[in-house]
Order: sequence, then structure tokens, then C-alpha cells
Amino acid sequence: MTFVRGGQFYLEVETADGQRSNRLPFTVVAGQPYIESISPSVFKKGSTITITGTEFGSSTGKVNFNSNSGYGNLLGYGIIGSWTDTQIIFTVPSSLESKEYALEIITSDGRKSSYKYFNVTD
Repeated sequence: MTFVRGGQFYLEVETADGQRSNRLPFTVVAGQPYIESISPSVFKKGSTITITGTEFGSSTGKVNFNSNSGYGNLLGYGIIGSWTDTQIIFTVPSSLESKEYALEIITSDGRKSSYKYFNVTD
């Protein structure tokens, strides 16, 4: 199986006797950002964190710290150091309180990852 990131493609059906249908256009779009790993697993204020995964996109998005209820109550942003399609390096803001947060990645085109829950410590 070949993974296709995105683009315009055409679909047609060919029968066993070689008859082909009309071609129908379709577009493949990028998928949901997926977090494979986060290192280190302890989030200290001011520390540098590396997230590895897929579908982050090549343009810088956001690393959000939401309330642990996960209902979009934004409490802070990670300070982005570098951003690629498979790796994000950011700094935990020193302004955050020491408590649990729901971390979320939002790509530059608005796609959102699932929440990952972490405690921020001093």
C-alpha cells in the first residue's frame, strides 16, 4: 500500500474483460495529526519538549495547553522552536500553573490532534 499525502486523482473501474468506466476525480487531503511519542515525559516549566508523529504539516501551527477537561479552554501555548511534518520542538511556557493540561496540536490549516494529558511542574 502506498501512502498518498494529498492531491487530485482519478478513479475508474476495469472489468475482467477490459471494459473501463468513466473516470471520476477525487481529492485526497491530509489526515489528522497523530502524536507517536513525547520526550521527555515530564513537562517542567521552561523545559524543551520534542513531539514525534505524523501529519503535522510543513508550516508552523500551535501547541495548545487546554484545561484538563479538554473542552477547548485554552490556557497557554507552547513556544515553538522548530516544526516539521514529523517533529515539533517547543518550550513549556513558564507562565503556566503547575497542574494537569490537555495538550493539543493544531496545524497551520486547522487540523487538530487528539488530546494528550500531562502535568506541568515547577
